[in-house]
Amino acid sequence: MKKIMTIIALMTMAACSYGQSEPKEDLQEKMLEYREKLNLTEEQSEKVDSINAGYLDELSKLKASEESKLAKFRRFKDIQAKKDKQMKEVLDKEQYKQYQAMQAEMKSELKKKRKSQ
Repeated sequence: MKKIMTIIALMTMAACSYGQSEPKEDLQEKMLEYREKLNLTEEQSEKVDSINAGYLDELSKLKASEESKLAKFRRFKDIQAKKDKQMKEVLDKEQYKQYQAMQAEMKSELKKKRKSQ
């Protein structure tokens, strides 16, 4: 149970702090890097920007909510699943594999940061 609560706290904090703690310039740099790594077309880029804007908006609302940590974690998982589904519709198979690899890398980096704090 303690391990589950730690994971919940980690995911919630990571999700809630992602869009809030970084300056806009850093976020824009990450988006450019994202586009390059995924080799997005102009049309895909616009759609991905829209998906990410909606995702960050939902994360902001989640952070501001008065829900319990468990409820926030569940809602975060739903938000993440929605984003993944939308991304899968926009990206081709190879791009989606790369997207999943990038997500796994980001998750790993967040875990390392949490352990070092």
